[in-house]
Amino acid sequence: MIDSFGIKCLYDSTKLVLYCIYCDQPCILKHSDLSGGQLKTFGMLDLRFNELRKFNDTVELDFYFYYTDSIRCDNLSLKGDIVIAKGAGFENGNNSILYYTSPTTLHSFRKTDPRSRFYKPLQPELILYIRKHKKDINAWFLKEAERRGIFN
Repeated sequence: MIDSFGIKCLYDSTKLVLYCIYCDQPCILKHSDLSGGQLKTFGMLDLRFNELRKFNDTVELDFYFYYTDSIRCDNLSLKGDIVIAKGAGFENGNNSILYYTSPTTLHSFRKTDPRSRFYKPLQPELILYIRKHKKDINAWFLKEAERRGIFN
């Protein structure tokens, strides 16, 4: 579907930005016993495409992180009051993110603070996290970070 609409660059950008925003945050599930296992961060998880929505002047791409093949990380499965962006909206014909989508209509994600990863995803602590956890992070995320020169 992504290829047929010719929006592979939007797909890759959205996926990379979502990884950049959340990669170093721990993913803690409501109903899990992590005492015997390693704590996972979002950067270690698989981020899967969920939905494409086309409107008159915008297109939205949505994704979900998966803790395992069958456990989707969303408001129902995550511990605490964490609400994570699930995708991004783009103005037709423009490759820069116009807004971020939410799993609820009650939350918005702002892009105005320069210290925010929503405004500038490649913050210094992100690069340190990727370097430190290079062997543990998601293979697609690592490959895309290398391709885009994040380590340089």
